Amino acid sequence: MTIEIHNTQGKIAANLLSYLKVEVLDLSKKYTGISRAEVFLKEDKSIDAVENKVCEIRLIIFGDDTMVHVRRKSFSLAAKEAIRELKKFVLQLVKKQHDISETILSSVDV
Repeated sequence: MTIEIHNTQGKIAANLLSYLKVEVLDLSKKYTGISRAEVFLKEDKSIDAVENKVCEIRLIIFGDDTMVHVRRKSFSLAAKEAIRELKKFVLQLVKKQHDISETILSSVDV
């Protein structure tokens, strides 16, 4: 799996980068269909200065992709919220995959 982290704001805390890497790798362990992740950390100067830190995470899932866009007062809060949303999404994918497997297996007559 490839993880790309793009930052337009200069230095970002090492612990935030480490957190993002660990959490995205954890998502890929839960759902092996994830082939790539792109993380964008940027500041939106066109809006209110209170919540202008943006974290976008895009997951490429074998031919499909999903993106989460979160805006908070710090990159850390935005990243944590984005990861939380992606965890919900990945758990839905795992459940859906598991439900399909049970359906296929349950159709066999014994």
